[in-house]
Amino acid sequence: MEREDYSRATEVFEESLALSREMGNGWGLAGSVMSLATVIHEQGNSQRATELYEETMDLYRARGDKLGLAWCLISLGLEVYFLGDLGRAVKLTEESVSLLRELGAGADTAVGLCNLGWMALLQNDLGRAADLYEVSLVLAWDTGMKPIVLTALEGYACVAGAQREAQRAARLWGAAQTLQEAKGIPRDTDWLEEADARMSAVRSGLGEQAWEEALAKGRAMTLEEAVFYALKGNGDR
Repeated sequence: MEREDYSRATEVFEESLALSREMGNGWGLAGSVMSLATVIHEQGNSQRATELYEETMDLYRARGDKLGLAWCLISLGLEVYFLGDLGRAVKLTEESVSLLRELGAGADTAVGLCNLGWMALLQNDLGRAADLYEVSLVLAWDTGMKPIVLTALEGYACVAGAQREAQRAARLWGAAQTLQEAKGIPRDTDWLEEADARMSAVRSGLGEQAWEEALAKGRAMTLEEAVFYALKGNGDR
């Protein structure tokens, strides 16, 4: 799967799944179904991936495996989001975050909160989106989760754009670009197209020169400065 040989990965996970069913190995069964769902997701089949994640969810619930269930709920929430059911996606992700908080899994919680921040943005609940991104960013920064720091900065930029704070949006976007390039962190493809479209609209409204100037200021920030600006910045200061 890591080499993107999805055909071979599917064969191996299906064999693992068959063996786990034959042996009645509940732990192995849940892991195999989850892995198969993940590789199906990577191939773009959200409907089938959703079915497999739902089966995994039931298996983890039956076993009382809260951490496994929490991660399954995050993944299932994303698949449901891709299928257009934003309301259910929010509920699934909120349940995941609740479990992760109960377990004290700070770094993992940052992932769920970041996803919820984006979903709140799509619901045009900008205050809630900003609050969720704030908590996610703090947790990600404190636990060294730089990919989530990157995604949260991009999310903050989109929130600022929706709030018509174009200068702030451009600076945060520039800071996220620098983090991505300097650390070689791949962008989260789950929101990529929508985020890019939102920032293109900000760019058009701001004008090319002003956009480039604000973007450059963001790109000149250190990571620590960017995090501070996201959490404490206001307007175009």
